[in-house]
Amino acid sequence: MRRFLIIVAVVAVALLGSEVLVRATSPLLPEPLRWYSGWAEEKASLVSASDVDAEVVFLGDSSTMRAMDPAHFVSGSACWTSGFNAAIPAATVAMIQDYYVRVIEPEWSPGTVVIGLTSRTITDIDQGDYFVSLAVREDWKAELNRRAADVSALVEYRAVLRDPARLVAHCRALALGNDPSPWSALNDTGWSDPPDSDYTRHVGDIARELSDRAIEPENLDALGEFIESLNDDGVSVVVAWMPVTDDWVDGHVGGASTIRAMMEAVESEVVESSAMFVDLSSVSDESLFSDPLHLNAEGSRQAVNLLLRQMHGLGCHSE
Repeated sequence: MRRFLIIVAVVAVALLGSEVLVRATSPLLPEPLRWYSGWAEEKASLVSASDVDAEVVFLGDSSTMRAMDPAHFVSGSACWTSGFNAAIPAATVAMIQDYYVRVIEPEWSPGTVVIGLTSRTITDIDQGDYFVSLAVREDWKAELNRRAADVSALVEYRAVLRDPARLVAHCRALALGNDPSPWSALNDTGWSDPPDSDYTRHVGDIARELSDRAIEPENLDALGEFIESLNDDGVSVVVAWMPVTDDWVDGHVGGASTIRAMMEAVESEVVESSAMFVDLSSVSDESLFSDPLHLNAEGSRQAVNLLLRQMHGLGCHSE
């Protein structure tokens, strides 16, 4: 019995010491995430903390995340006075809908939702870590973890401490003077200016990985169902085919004809679901991109201006 008590005491002291150590060093550690990415985490926090509903919400993957500046959109519009960019990285249609339902719908009642899509969004079915993240899981273990993380730094930072690669990357970024958490630069509209960098073709590798894929029917079905649910809630829906460069297009077997067929299939689904479809693909010059999929600051301005011109006449949302 005495030996057992000694073991218990040693374990308790070790856990207490670890708790104190983690609390003391937490400012130097990577941010613990309940969502699958820091971008999704920060945007969810901004939405829950806001006391003003966004009249227009932008959804999509990283192409939309880097393209749609809500402030620029609102400043060029006579219809909408507030907006929020809720696009998240590497999102599939299912992820886009789920994020909207979990983050936007409980807090706001937007009059307009703009969904940005690319060939990647509609051909990819890999959900990554999204649906197994602590913020999304609904099993009892996840609930227990969430409650424990609220009171214990050791539990809260457990995933961080178990990921040496992330720790090393975080420390390296700090040592180089880089921001290890770029999402911390987001303003209250869910936006931060795209990085000012020279055009690189590395994302073209992703296009080649997707080159032999076709549209996943479940993505189109999910898109139609999502649009219909938004319509039922009185939300005006716009689906935007997002800009990419020729490098991205050429990475697909069939090139431009394949991309065109994908866009037309999406347009057909959108129109059938009683939503507006807009094509932003004319913003395609390399000088407007930081890589084949992501616009730079000037590209973002041009894409938003084109979106506003095509949305003219949609009508304004009023309470």
